[in-house]
Amino acid sequence: MEQPTTTEGEAVENPSDSSDGTSADKIISGIQDGSLTTEEERRGGERHPFQGRVAIVLINEDKQLSMPMVYQGVDISCGGLCIQSRGMLHTDTLGAVQLRKSSGDLVVIGVRVCHCRYVEKGMHHIGLAFIDTPNSVSSKVFNDPSGRSVLECT
Repeated sequence: MEQPTTTEGEAVENPSDSSDGTSADKIISGIQDGSLTTEEERRGGERHPFQGRVAIVLINEDKQLSMPMVYQGVDISCGGLCIQSRGMLHTDTLGAVQLRKSSGDLVVIGVRVCHCRYVEKGMHHIGLAFIDTPNSVSSKVFNDPSGRSVLECT
């Protein structure tokens, strides 16, 4: 079976989002169901490895959505997610991510770009803070023309 790659061209693990899927699943579920809602609950949380693929759509100043892009996850906490990219994303850009839980379920969560840091060899780590999912974003915006999620296609 061919190893999946991101649109950034890096090989990724398949399909589990983290080496400790239960920790990542608890975080994702808590954000999704609203049980992790206060800043105190989200800030400073322990980071867990999150090596799965992450689809992102960004919202421009005219409130239009970008095409979904797929990136490599680095880690996840109650407050957000770190992804790896060959390009930069501008701080304070809003959007949403689609994540796969270890059960295979796909989840959409709003994000804001907090920082973009050069790592090495043209790679950047991009910090995304979890926010309420923008009204203009649904799971359908992450689909390719055939109706499948871009996470299923890469």
